[in-house]
Amino acid sequence: MKDSLNSRFARIGLNYGLTRSLTVAAGAEYLSSNFNKPFIPFAMVAYQPYSSMVLNFEYIYQNKLKGLLNFNITKEAFLEVNYTKNIEENINRVSLELENFEVDFSTPFHIKSYNGFTKLKFQTTKYASFSYNQFNWTVSSYIKKLKFNWDSFINWASENTPEMYSNLGLGYRLKNGLVLTSSTNYNVNLNEFNSLAINLQMRVFKINLRASFQKNIQDKSNTATLSANYSLPFARAGISSSYDESGLSFTENAQGSMVFSIDNGILHTGNNSAIGKGGLLLHPFLDLNDNGKLDRGEKRVLVSSVKIQGANAVISKKDSIVRIFDLNAFVNYTIEFSDTNLDNIGWRFKHKTYRILVDPSQYKRVFIPITSVGEISGTVYLRKSKSIQGQGRVTLHIFDKKGVKIAETLSEFDGYFSYLGLKPGKYTVRVDETQLKNLNYNSLPAAHQVTIKISEYGDIIDGIDFTLSAKAPKKP
Repeated sequence: MKDSLNSRFARIGLNYGLTRSLTVAAGAEYLSSNFNKPFIPFAMVAYQPYSSMVLNFEYIYQNKLKGLLNFNITKEAFLEVNYTKNIEENINRVSLELENFEVDFSTPFHIKSYNGFTKLKFQTTKYASFSYNQFNWTVSSYIKKLKFNWDSFINWASENTPEMYSNLGLGYRLKNGLVLTSSTNYNVNLNEFNSLAINLQMRVFKINLRASFQKNIQDKSNTATLSANYSLPFARAGISSSYDESGLSFTENAQGSMVFSIDNGILHTGNNSAIGKGGLLLHPFLDLNDNGKLDRGEKRVLVSSVKIQGANAVISKKDSIVRIFDLNAFVNYTIEFSDTNLDNIGWRFKHKTYRILVDPSQYKRVFIPITSVGEISGTVYLRKSKSIQGQGRVTLHIFDKKGVKIAETLSEFDGYFSYLGLKPGKYTVRVDETQLKNLNYNSLPAAHQVTIKISEYGDIIDGIDFTLSAKAPKKP
């Protein structure tokens, strides 16, 4: 790569997965404009001790040390801790940052009829002669047609007095598609309002109309604005006019984006700018050997639906790839799959939920393994003195080859039972021994040994029958 000054930049790296949860990487960067040290080696470590926690460490030789923690405390609460330390001898003369520490916590909340979202962020940056700290608390909520948003900020440098201010926004949906919003900025230190604003929006077909008025109390200025925006599948165009103390002004704008896939000739257009944004390419495939990798001979699987918040998934029947465009960079997106979106009843998603960090200006490939599971079935009979009949409500346990119980099922009223969801391997099926003891019954046979074979559409084993009979009374 070259910049405007013809400085050459190159980067080479090697990633290696030591285990499923530990990955190490190493490499070097080359920058021709750095005459003293054009080559800079680096090393990285990624560790996932739990499915909900990821730790990343990066060391750039004699330059920088970085650490990042991502932790899903619950299914909805998320914590991120970021730490950066610059080596003092190589600090950028513009930023002069020695250390930077950030903590982000976000979670939705539900209180009776109130639903909302809250976010806490703390950041402290250490410089050579002082430190700068920031704290931000955001609360967003809604009830029926009323929306509420509150932002509070506290900034302070070293021992100086903190600067505190808040933003408050309210929105209400009127009839005929009209939306009324208002906002204000309040300076806590001076105990006064800085600005007030009110907006009225309405959508007519594909045209968004907006009228707004803003009063800046400190500058003693007023601004009135009228605007119209029209959305096309491939672009978005708009025109607006503003009036303030300096006079009347007009502005025009247009934006859009195109993404072209060389491999299959798929063209995607959007009415948002793609600069600095990213996307995801999801590859669902049938993982027959259950190693989590797309190997030669394993087929791709077409899914009918994918759930992702804040974006739309485009599913291609041509190559079965799920494409998600127009995503914000450096944001973790949660993607959910459901087994009901697969064509075969014997297929299961290995992981139904993914949380993926989007990289800027590129499309990240993510392979989605799908396992093929087998089914067993049979009948439980009860032998009486002169007859034999199906027996319902009998519990059957399924054990893996290590003797660990992995599932259980219950026979129906006619004695028939079945269980779908066994991965390829060896299993033991037996009647619940505790139930047999309580009923004083014997089971013939005592257990069945079954083997689920690797199969594209799932192996089926039937005829796993058990016959129960009363134990002979003990002789006195």
